[in-house]
Amino acid sequence: MTEKGKQSMDEEEKPEWSDAKLQASERPAGREESNQPGAETPQNPGQPGQPSDQADPGAHTGGTPVRTLLRSLSVAFSIYSKIPMPRFVWGSSDMEYHLIFFPAVGAVIGLLEIALAACFCHFAGPGADSAGYQAAALTATALPLIVTGGFHMDGYLDTMDAIHSYGNREKKLAIMDDPHIGGFAVIWAMVWALLTTAGYLGVLGNPKALYCTALGFPLSRAFSGLGVVTIPSAKKKGMLATFSGTAAKRTVTGTLAVEIAMIGLVLILLSPVIGTAVFAACGLTFLAYRSWSLRAFGGITGDLAGWFVTVSELVLLLTAAVCSRLL
Repeated sequence: MTEKGKQSMDEEEKPEWSDAKLQASERPAGREESNQPGAETPQNPGQPGQPSDQADPGAHTGGTPVRTLLRSLSVAFSIYSKIPMPRFVWGSSDMEYHLIFFPAVGAVIGLLEIALAACFCHFAGPGADSAGYQAAALTATALPLIVTGGFHMDGYLDTMDAIHSYGNREKKLAIMDDPHIGGFAVIWAMVWALLTTAGYLGVLGNPKALYCTALGFPLSRAFSGLGVVTIPSAKKKGMLATFSGTAAKRTVTGTLAVEIAMIGLVLILLSPVIGTAVFAACGLTFLAYRSWSLRAFGGITGDLAGWFVTVSELVLLLTAAVCSRLL
């Protein structure tokens, strides 16, 4: 075989992200390792790891902008939830805008939480100490884990192990890459479950507090998506680095900012006191997350992004519960 023929075969065998045969039913790097920053994932076309700020919405899929947005919606739900979505080959344009629909996953969780509370509390006796309220609080705690498949909780657990190692930056990042769970992850998972259950017991008797808590699910994801496109990645490889590199950053940043503002407005109109407190709590948590991740890790990873979603939702829930009791 001639050298020219060998070169042609090599070029044909090189995988391109734009032609990657990723199915919507196949999670990148596996559901168990989807938050792992070191997972091998396809790179952005052109220059690997570099952002694509001027991505063409119709590129690689051959569809209209509306069709591209619908595919991006499907990609977002396929990655961040267990909700079944249509199967199709993912192209780079499908990844460019999927973060815009990340808060939509949270909106579905929030609606399910409201429906769940209404169903349980309808048959519950008076008072938060009734069996119906307790069952509702426990089920509400588990619901986000069921819908997301523990996607963000995985990052929370890995991060808690890394934090309590008290090692240097390299050691912490290595612990996040380790698929095994440590003792501190188990401890902090129990802390999260107890505080979350207590928080739901505090908001179930107050409809406005419950609605503000439900709005916290899309709000936390909007802030998380904003972090993906505005905070540097701590690693050059991994799922988060790929998402950041393939995102149409100007469009995604602007859209997420509008979504945050709209959710904040609805919160304030719904309840000036509780809504304002919840919105402020999420904003302050995001600023603290940004500062801490840059200082401790040099940027964010998929695990840190999962940690933020989990922690911010807990902070919003406890804020709403405290405000509900004080009013």
